Amino acid sequence: MAQLEHAPRRVKTVNTGIVALVAVAAIAATILLGMLIPGGGLTFPSTREAQVQGEVSPALVEAEREWQRQREQQGGFTDPLTQAGRDWEYQRKQQSGDQ
Repeated sequence: MAQLEHAPRRVKTVNTGIVALVAVAAIAATILLGMLIPGGGLTFPSTREAQVQGEVSPALVEAEREWQRQREQQGGFTDPLTQAGRDWEYQRKQQSGDQ
């Protein structure tokens, strides 16, 4: 008993880096196993499924066009094609003498 009291105590200290590494490995393994389970894992849509899901209602398209029109009016923005047409028309009028 006296020898036991004087014996050096060996306490293993766990490095926090090792704990983090083990935790990351456990999470990664759980995710991979979850993906491998048939029917319960993650599935990525095929191109055909993405097209079906990507269909947009006409009302949404019209609302987007209206929003874009209002944004352009408020900000003074014109698309490059429209601006090029206006510039061309201005130059044509200058060259022809029409004012």
